[in-house]
Amino acid sequence: MNPAAGAQDSTMDLTRLHDLMLKIRVSYPFDAAHYPELKGADVRKTLEFAVEHSLMHSIKSLGTIAAESERADHGGQMDHGNLYKATAKMVINVLNLANAIGVSAEELAIGIRHELDSHR
Repeated sequence: MNPAAGAQDSTMDLTRLHDLMLKIRVSYPFDAAHYPELKGADVRKTLEFAVEHSLMHSIKSLGTIAAESERADHGGQMDHGNLYKATAKMVINVLNLANAIGVSAEELAIGIRHELDSHR
């Protein structure tokens, strides 16, 4: 962890998180143009698809991380590039899921703060 980040711990730049979530929403929309099976889908079907699709992508990323861990368990070197890419993809998927279920950047920040405070 970056020690300098702790200095800003009491405030979170929600503008940056909001902008990131907006960019992800625009880049990875859950719509029929990107997922033909959503053609004619109602809000419930689209939400169910978004949750399942986000889960599958998260599992793929976790599989990459598990493979790197397994490599290290057997004496090999973990590929930090693979870990970096998988971690970035997981963050994208989590933020896209937050978008899909209607969680705003502010609500997400409040939830994160609550979780962090509960571990003190």
